Amino acid sequence: MKTRTKFRILEFIIFGLISNLADNLLSLHFLTDQIINPRVVLGAVVIVIPFAILEELIVDHPDFWHKFCKFCKINTE
Repeated sequence: MKTRTKFRILEFIIFGLISNLADNLLSLHFLTDQIINPRVVLGAVVIVIPFAILEELIVDHPDFWHKFCKFCKINTE
């Protein structure tokens, strides 16, 4: 596996999953006074994973905006 691919996976795990999970759990705790227990964490993980995939692996991909503009026929020149 290429070093660049390893770094993208590591970035996905650290910033995509862990930071979004912490953000969701903190918001849930402070805005709803919900007690954080394993069931709540599991529910948050299930919700975080698709959004982390979308954010880190698709939108943050180096060629995403180029491909998106080409797909939408947006002239970037």
